[in-house]
Amino acid sequence: MAGTPYLLSPRFVYDTDLNSYFHRVNLLEGPLNSQITRASALCRKLNFLHQSRGEKDWRDATEADHAAYHYWRRLDPRGPRVDGDTWSQEVSHLQQFYVYAKRKQWVSEVPIPQRPRWDGKAEQKGSRRRSRSVGTGETVPAAYAHDTGGEVVEWLPAPSYRRWRDMGVLGYDREGLPRDNFRGRWASRNGTFTDSTVRTGLRLEEQASRLITEVPTGPGPVGYSKSWLPKAIAKRNSARWVYEPASVRRDLTAYAAEDRQCVIEEARDAGRYRKIRRPIVIADPQRPHLAQYTSGIHRSERIDVRLLGPRERRRLLVETEQGLEPAMFWLGESGMPLTLSAWKDMFTTANQRCEEQGLDLFAHAHLLRHIVSA
Repeated sequence: MAGTPYLLSPRFVYDTDLNSYFHRVNLLEGPLNSQITRASALCRKLNFLHQSRGEKDWRDATEADHAAYHYWRRLDPRGPRVDGDTWSQEVSHLQQFYVYAKRKQWVSEVPIPQRPRWDGKAEQKGSRRRSRSVGTGETVPAAYAHDTGGEVVEWLPAPSYRRWRDMGVLGYDREGLPRDNFRGRWASRNGTFTDSTVRTGLRLEEQASRLITEVPTGPGPVGYSKSWLPKAIAKRNSARWVYEPASVRRDLTAYAAEDRQCVIEEARDAGRYRKIRRPIVIADPQRPHLAQYTSGIHRSERIDVRLLGPRERRRLLVETEQGLEPAMFWLGESGMPLTLSAWKDMFTTANQRCEEQGLDLFAHAHLLRHIVSA
């Protein structure tokens, strides 16, 4: 499936056993962000085996290798010194992969120290209480961190957000004036993206995956516009109504009519949309929720676009009188849907601009869901 991560060895060898893990149905149906996180965790461990453990293959890893990896990730002054929550998440991803590999008989044992699974109920022993073993023979990693759960939820006051947006995203200086050396062609689009994220509380992938038919544009009510977020792009399938204030709706409308339309025309003239592999096309403007596959075993079949996940939506095109155009709302300079990594880079760049201006403010996509009103 398009967008599924895969790993290559340092010699650019594609290991079919290793990469089959990412093609499990339950993983393919999960959020792309989660898949990237899972692949990144495994990649870091395999790189460590190759670079620091004598170019060892993942099939030959041992508990001693895991102990050395733990030291490097958490304790080594030359290492990244990750926190407990990050380490425990990595251990969980590595455990899931090696359990899968053991089930396939590619490894004889999971190369991570294990302990019996506890049932969470306590039993009395002398003056101490302890959790009881389930007694089923199931094990879980004994290498989880013990300093987890202490992270404080971050909050960003509304005035601080506006300051971060103006200087980091829109390119203003500390006095609120446009900077002469600012070269942010897509500042208006990016500012609209962050404003919409703040006001709707959408997560990064949810916001980035919306279609033109799912974003309120054009004339609307003086208060809030209501639109539906389908479960196919909502975290944990939590489909819900999204409320956009009139001020953000005006900015969304301006982006759709100007910047978005400009890149579509350029991409159409360059023939980029005709080169998309296996496009899914909305051919009837009177029925915008129905699209048709144009290739593969589902050729000629129709599907409700609200059932399409983020990756398939990238192949979704709309047939208009002027020609084909993407159904995804947020587009890059090439006229193609923007990737999650492109949006993350936008936040990184905005933070760097703030730092260059001497502004001690930092934001990321999830933090925009924790804005405290002034």
